[in-house]
Amino acid sequence: MADKDLSASEDVRRLTPAELRKLNKDQLQFALRTLINETAEDTAAGPTVVQMGRIEAKLDEFLTKWNKEKETMQKEIKELRRDKDKMIVALGQHQKMLEAIEAERRAANLIITGVPEDNMGGATTDRAKVNLVLATMGQSGVPVKSVERLGNQRQDGRAPAAGGSRPYRRPIKVVLANTDDRKTVLENAHQLKTKDAVFRSIYVKKDVHPIVRKELDRLRDATKREKERPENQGKNVRYDYRERKVYVDDVVVDSYQVTSF
Repeated sequence: MADKDLSASEDVRRLTPAELRKLNKDQLQFALRTLINETAEDTAAGPTVVQMGRIEAKLDEFLTKWNKEKETMQKEIKELRRDKDKMIVALGQHQKMLEAIEAERRAANLIITGVPEDNMGGATTDRAKVNLVLATMGQSGVPVKSVERLGNQRQDGRAPAAGGSRPYRRPIKVVLANTDDRKTVLENAHQLKTKDAVFRSIYVKKDVHPIVRKELDRLRDATKREKERPENQGKNVRYDYRERKVYVDDVVVDSYQVTSF
């Protein structure tokens, strides 16, 4: 009889998988009764019912524990989401504060792009070229405090222009006397588009932090792409400069992404 071969629960629990496979029917029943703490009388009275009852009890215990852990985890996830939302709001406020500080520091500055590096209409120095650009816009009386070319002449390893293409022209930072002068210049910058070819390729912009400029350029590009989508034909696609959001009709499809300086 199997009970004589496996006399104690310790004997059963020490069995290896290979040894379990070698047990006969009686030995296997004894081993199972031992592992689930069931007597031979239980088995004779209906082992399946007894075992199922214990299994169901274990399952109920497990499900109860799992549901409690699930509820705890869901609460923690909600708290993390609330914390994340708070951090996003705080980061946005911090970013706006930094932008305001940067904007104040650059309040009288302009960035002019597309100004030739060589002779331009008789002007040979960058200051003379800037004065020529201002005069072409009808703003010759605006005083200029300083003029600075940004970057190296051959930036990022650019090769010399070939095939008649326009060579790289470094941007120029222009510092004016005050914000009112800058506002006036910006309001008249569109006049360059009605002048000679050399002036039509010149752009006058506010001086903003490079990270802000990159994100604003991205939004303008996104607006252009949305306008070109076939499904947006006939819809009102616009970029709100104040809100820094791209709209298709009244739906926001893109917006300024907060990026730390």
